[in-house]
Amino acid sequence: MRKRGLRWKRVFAAVGALVLLAALGVVATTFASGSNLRQALKMGRLARLPEPAYGLRVDGKRGLFSPSSHFYLKFAASAREIDQFLASSPGLVGVQPEALGPERMYLPQSAGSAASRESGDQLYFQPAERYPWFNPTIRVKGRRYVIPPGADGTHGEVVIDDVGHVVFIRVTRD
Repeated sequence: MRKRGLRWKRVFAAVGALVLLAALGVVATTFASGSNLRQALKMGRLARLPEPAYGLRVDGKRGLFSPSSHFYLKFAASAREIDQFLASSPGLVGVQPEALGPERMYLPQSAGSAASRESGDQLYFQPAERYPWFNPTIRVKGRRYVIPPGADGTHGEVVIDDVGHVVFIRVTRD
């Protein structure tokens, strides 16, 4: 006859293994998020984020067998901290921003008709369906900095929502 204690040991071992796997998943996700942040800032030749930045979201893809990569980043900070971040970013030295507002909005591609796209009144971006939180739509007041191509072909944009004090960064290497 079997001992009942052996069955409970197996249950506890199985539960312990599941808890360990869940903990490893959390650590791996946190590491990947931090790694994506470092990679995005490095690719865009951008400064470290302001310490009091909040609402940070970052995601992207790195090519395993190709140099192709893209990253999307969003954070919020005070107007002063955002301006310091921009001024400290080597990839934006000498870049003049495009002013955005009611006369020249930054809208998702699907929001514009063919006629308005041809008129040149508005700017349009391609929404990133994989990252629904990345929505740099500007209708009231903002700025857009184009990150010029680096030696490795990396380029991108930094869009500032000056009303909500939110920064959207998209960097790509083709």
